[in-house]
Amino acid sequence: MRPQVLQNRLKWTARITGLVVCILFFSFAIRDVIPALSQYTNANSMYFISLLTLAIVGYVASWQWEIPGAIIQLAAGVGIFIFMEEQNEFFLGIIFGAPFVFTGILLIYSWVVWKIHRAE
Repeated sequence: MRPQVLQNRLKWTARITGLVVCILFFSFAIRDVIPALSQYTNANSMYFISLLTLAIVGYVASWQWEIPGAIIQLAAGVGIFIFMEEQNEFFLGIIFGAPFVFTGILLIYSWVVWKIHRAE
């Protein structure tokens, strides 16, 4: 496969995966998190929402700036996983963190393929 085709496929796979994840998490937030915030707010829920927001901001940023957006997504995904692990919710950590880690890795790999192709 040509490097340009591989780079485009990786980039669009990451973008589509990220879009699906953001839509699912946004619908989850509207359905479950926002009504719960009006009833009670604790530091853990605010920390989780901040990490999720950071991951979504990284996704949006990755459309314009691949590497900074990918690094933000990767860091937020790992942060979500670590936070959920501290809450003894390993499975939820994987569910919420892994999609952003996966998308970040795809974007970084796409950028590396693009750089190698340009160097040739």
